[in-house]
Amino acid sequence: MTTSAIAISSIICSAGTQFRAFMDEDNVLDMMDLIERGVSFKTPIRLAELNGRLYLTDGFHRIEAYSRLSILDIPAEQCMIVPASSIEEVRVMVIPPFFGALKSRGHAACAKRCFGV
Repeated sequence: MTTSAIAISSIICSAGTQFRAFMDEDNVLDMMDLIERGVSFKTPIRLAELNGRLYLTDGFHRIEAYSRLSILDIPAEQCMIVPASSIEEVRVMVIPPFFGALKSRGHAACAKRCFGV
């Protein structure tokens, strides 16, 4: 898939690909501020492509921030699209970013204890 922008409306955000039980409001507000200031994120929004459909696997807070700012399209250079062969594979793609987020927030023991990573 080659494009200059990706429509947020084309991204499926709720296919069992979110481990967090809630959206961190402070994180969303921080992301909104960065987007408004034109800051490019170091890590891309991760999307899995399955049967021509895009599934969000990492970047839930950024997608929420873009939506709240009424930005309908995300610059393609802010996204990484990875092909998937099944919905199970899409769900597995969520695991590494989720554990990285746990560890970066000081929850390495939880990641190790609960998930063995």
